[in-house]
Amino acid sequence: MYIKDPTIREAILKVKMYRIFSLIFFIVGFFVFLLLYSGYMKGRELVEAFTLVMLGIILLPFTPALVLSWLTLRCDKTAEAALSQYIQQEQFKKEEQARLNDKRMREADAARAAAAAKASEHDVPALYEQDDPSGSAAGIEAEDVALRSDE
Repeated sequence: MYIKDPTIREAILKVKMYRIFSLIFFIVGFFVFLLLYSGYMKGRELVEAFTLVMLGIILLPFTPALVLSWLTLRCDKTAEAALSQYIQQEQFKKEEQARLNDKRMREADAARAAAAAKASEHDVPALYEQDDPSGSAAGIEAEDVALRSDE
């Protein structure tokens, strides 16, 4: 579906870009974490690893990815709300257009029926005055009576 509203398109694009950059920062953060961890843990025991420095080594590389993920969630909610409102407005416009078309069609049918009724009012006496070319029973009986009277 093509979205005509530029603000909604920008919001959706922003959400997609945040997701892409969040994934990129997560991957880069993972490699930075591996480098920092391997450099810090050279020859140390695991018990020594549970320090404030280790907490910084874990959190620092993933902070940009966490921030972008949080922004993505916020923007995604606003974009979804705007998109659902836009879809409702478009459906309302389509339904309104369908109702308008239906009303115009009914008015045209009524005008056609009125024109046909008016035309048939003027043609009815003329039909009785003409001979019946269709060969209906009334026309055949009239011809039989005329032939008998000639005899």
